[in-house]
Amino acid sequence: MKKLLMISLLFFSLSSYAQRFDIVERNPNYVKQKDLVDFEFIDEHFDLSGYEKIVAFQGCTTNSGNHTLANLFNSYWKTANSLGANAFTVDEVKNSSDTIYVRISAYYLNEEALEKNFKLYPRNMVYVLGDLLLLRGKSRKLTFNGLDRVLAPHEYIAYQNKVGEYVKVENNGFLGGKVDVFGQPGRLPTFLSLTGVEVNATTTAKLSFKAGGIYPVDLNFGQFLIRIFNRQ
Repeated sequence: MKKLLMISLLFFSLSSYAQRFDIVERNPNYVKQKDLVDFEFIDEHFDLSGYEKIVAFQGCTTNSGNHTLANLFNSYWKTANSLGANAFTVDEVKNSSDTIYVRISAYYLNEEALEKNFKLYPRNMVYVLGDLLLLRGKSRKLTFNGLDRVLAPHEYIAYQNKVGEYVKVENNGFLGGKVDVFGQPGRLPTFLSLTGVEVNATTTAKLSFKAGGIYPVDLNFGQFLIRIFNRQ
């Protein structure tokens, strides 16, 4: 693997997200192969030997601020794509006072490698995510497989579903809302949110706080979050 160029104290402030983060490593010899739009989570069991790390980021969000982990993820996604990376690992998460620090590394994986990586994802897992806003968010009441639960901000529920069985999730908000997830052979993990969040590399992250909804969450963003949130 080519030597990585270490870059310290270099801040990027993306005007589209107003999100600040560091590039802490960058491969000076890597040449971007093509335009990219995806940003796939790399499973911890995927063998990265033989794949060059293109860049590593370290960024943060404050629990009392307006910018969320969704903004941070969007910033990582957009910048990684611009440098030629389409996949990432979560390397380190640290909490200090009211600040969450997240370090990731980004790589380029071809179609064959991505397919191998997808096969490592757990099948038929169902995750329900709490609020992204730790201090200004609130605990959410829900019913999970018939049991009443309360999900605090930055918490998540994880459940291993079985093929041929249903997971039933009901939001006990004012309007109500219900989702049934059916276990199927080879089904990728399902991520759900009670507050709704949209992430992509071309727009600012959007949050929805409509009472009673249950919203799908991007697979890769969900994988990112469960490595930061606390499992209930």
